[in-house]
Amino acid sequence: MTPQPTKLPQGCKSRWSHTFVDFSVKSGKIKYPARGWEIFLEVSTLAKHPFVIVKDEPGVVRLTDEINEVFGTVKEITSRALGAEGANLAEVTLFGPDVTHYHKKNEETYISKADGEIFINEEIHDFSAGTRVIIAPGTLHAARPKGVGENLTFLCVSGPPFDPEDVFNDSRGRNR
Repeated sequence: MTPQPTKLPQGCKSRWSHTFVDFSVKSGKIKYPARGWEIFLEVSTLAKHPFVIVKDEPGVVRLTDEINEVFGTVKEITSRALGAEGANLAEVTLFGPDVTHYHKKNEETYISKADGEIFINEEIHDFSAGTRVIIAPGTLHAARPKGVGENLTFLCVSGPPFDPEDVFNDSRGRNR
């Protein structure tokens, strides 16, 4: 049986479909009985509540290039939409080269779960399982699987939380 949406907690408004828990307060303590809600957490939510519990599967976004070719997916583990205010975590899977890009505001940390390569400021580096790469704002970067027909999966920690308006693609696109 699928939980039905209930009254939204104060400070929340409908936007994304995620399963959250109830923000009911008794004796100054917050209780979290499971409920199904469609909500968008306001930035002030964590200031009012010390934590957010997310129980549903992460949302998945397809990565496409300028000709709408799908070259990967991003599984949103935590994000601003889920209540994360300082940073977010995503699992990225690439089927081919990423679009070369940079961020003006975001620092990103990539943690490889497979073998691949990472392009950083005109240089290609080995990006094998367990490798961690910290990418400062303004740094041109992209990742790719090692071979044709292979996938590259890595975790991406982004702070502040990822904002699609902070992605600036390089004119080379996916060609490096």
